[in-house]
Amino acid sequence: MSLEQVDGADWRSAKKDRMRALFAPRSVALVGVSDNNDMSRCVHANMLRHGFQGRSYLVNPNRDTVHGQRSLKSLSSIAEPIDMVFALVSGSRLLDLMEEAGECGVRSVCVLGGGFGENGLQGEERQRLLNQVAAKHSQVVLGPNTIGYLNVPAGCVFYGSPLRAPIYTDLAVVPGDIGFVIQSGIIAHAALRGMLVRNVGPSLIVATGNEANLEVHDVIDYLVDDEATKVIGLFIETIRDHEGFRRAAQRALEAGKPIVAMKAGRSAVAAKTAISHTGALVGDAHVYSAAFEKLGVISVPSLDDLMVTCAYLSNYGVPSGRRAALVAVSGGFCEIFADRAAEVGIETPEFSRSTIAALTKILPDTGTASNPLDTTGAAQTDPNLFPRSIDIITKDPNFDVLFVQRSVWTSSIPDVSAVIGTYRPWATAIAASPIPVVLVGDLMAQVSDFEADFLKASQLPPEIGGLQHGLAAFAAAAGWAEFRRHNLQRIEAPAALESKHYQPLSGERRGTWAEHCSLDWLAANGIPVVPWRLAKSREAAVAAANELGYPAVVKVSSAQLPHKSAVGGVVLGLADAEDVRDAFDVVVDAARRHDAAIEIDGALVMPMRERALELIVGIVRDPTWGLTLAVGLGGVWTEVLNDSNVTPLPVSGEEVKRLLLGLRGARLFSGGHGVPKVDMEKLAQTIVDVADLAAAAGDSLESLEVNPIRVAGNAIEALDSLVIWRDR
Repeated sequence: MSLEQVDGADWRSAKKDRMRALFAPRSVALVGVSDNNDMSRCVHANMLRHGFQGRSYLVNPNRDTVHGQRSLKSLSSIAEPIDMVFALVSGSRLLDLMEEAGECGVRSVCVLGGGFGENGLQGEERQRLLNQVAAKHSQVVLGPNTIGYLNVPAGCVFYGSPLRAPIYTDLAVVPGDIGFVIQSGIIAHAALRGMLVRNVGPSLIVATGNEANLEVHDVIDYLVDDEATKVIGLFIETIRDHEGFRRAAQRALEAGKPIVAMKAGRSAVAAKTAISHTGALVGDAHVYSAAFEKLGVISVPSLDDLMVTCAYLSNYGVPSGRRAALVAVSGGFCEIFADRAAEVGIETPEFSRSTIAALTKILPDTGTASNPLDTTGAAQTDPNLFPRSIDIITKDPNFDVLFVQRSVWTSSIPDVSAVIGTYRPWATAIAASPIPVVLVGDLMAQVSDFEADFLKASQLPPEIGGLQHGLAAFAAAAGWAEFRRHNLQRIEAPAALESKHYQPLSGERRGTWAEHCSLDWLAANGIPVVPWRLAKSREAAVAAANELGYPAVVKVSSAQLPHKSAVGGVVLGLADAEDVRDAFDVVVDAARRHDAAIEIDGALVMPMRERALELIVGIVRDPTWGLTLAVGLGGVWTEVLNDSNVTPLPVSGEEVKRLLLGLRGARLFSGGHGVPKVDMEKLAQTIVDVADLAAAAGDSLESLEVNPIRVAGNAIEALDSLVIWRDR
């Protein structure tokens, strides 16, 4: 059965079967191997070095022997079934190989070769043809343009780059429980280096390359089911299937496997609607961070944080809480710890009375039994002071974790064995602790091989990455635990709303709507809108103002002029009929001076509202995550303050309130300075209604923006709106 005949859940199940053959094959054919190819030599050497237990075949039609092993002329000449083809050929040769593999029943292929989707129009066409062949034979493809993968616990290391062994093992890579999915082959090297000094190792490292049909979420899915994997780390440049990613993140959350992700390219702004304010507020970095937060994915800003956070979770597991104590030998270290703990949201409660009494008995007269605990210089002369402090504090029910300042050990110590003996009481106290005891240093500087060996020999836990990164890692892990406890309900992709909610009363779904069409649509669907009339003449404008009341506002109406005030197309505070007549001429003339060919519907007339809080509520289509909500201070403050928060749809009232209260200007919601206190429940529901209306419009909507939405206590109404439809 081909991929064209398999879809949905059936294909996801079939894909998992093929991934097992890909990442844990029993038989492999390395096709295109050559003694003159560095990647070929590396793949073969890494396979042998890590003890691949299956059968391997080398294929090169032009050589009888490659890498000291007999070479076959073709894949078809192999007499037995092959689980996985590792392809070191590229271009048209690869397409021929894919066909041959399919005819031989091979359903799993890893492609190192480049020159595909990353290589212009010709490469894109070649990758399209590759996908066609893969679909024809129901194959999964890792790559093309990948460096391979390392399934270390299974002894399946098919990786096209050199692997250097650390000093304390013959293996180039030490097996562990962190699964990495990486969209850049070179970052795999960084991950390997970072794990060695953190005393952790990988279960599986996969460089996904161009992701012809095997994408990030597919590998996450595999790792969720992989018994060897406890933590999942991601280095992401883009996500091609946000619904697949949502499903995989949900499964990881339910399985209790934290996902830690670094998004590269955070400075880039997606190509969104240029004429909407919302498009300027919603950038790649904001949306990815918001999406990750919504899915329970730990988002980190750097490779250091990625490695340290994954290592913390691997070494120490998921924290039971964020209440922390510290034992240190320096008052300055205690102060830095307290500052950093407050920055990242770590709680530092006081010691209980019994803990204070017990500590006071062992501390010198100059010491004070407070958290963080400065044992003073006495700890350098009394080697038992730290282990005794550890024993006392870890029995205090006020804490979930104890951090201990890591001393500085160097390879210049004359008698290492004696120093190791000195720290054995530390190890004993830590081993007996009912809560995790974590070593933390003052700097992130890489732990040397000597120090890593020293910690192991002393049976001490690994250092977590310094005060800066290490404490952030602990806080992130604690936050993930809290999220999981409160959010184990199903994480769904945006659900399609019934079409009956969508009522485009005044215009076709194309281009940019004039404001009166947008306001009409909002009002027809239950969104509170300021009263308005569309006037075709001066006298019609006066009649509208007389009906709606003074002072009045007059705005030119044209679908070609979304930002009317920028060209003088809005006049405020009109006191009487004569003012309205003059204003009608002013706004129409301003529009025509801006563009002589502009099509003008007339002018909108509205009542002038008193001063109140103004917000922007906008939904714009993100190229990765789909419709995305942005809320922030609106009106003239939108561009000045750029104070906004975003989240992908769907959205609940509770989520909206969290977004609003996370704004820098959130204190305005409490009232004061002439502004009444905001009815947050009503405001949140109004914003949810706007978001639901946008979702109900379907794939044709590009952007829906209400700016400003006026909020005066429980009086909420849209004063202006912009709707843009996608090109079809």
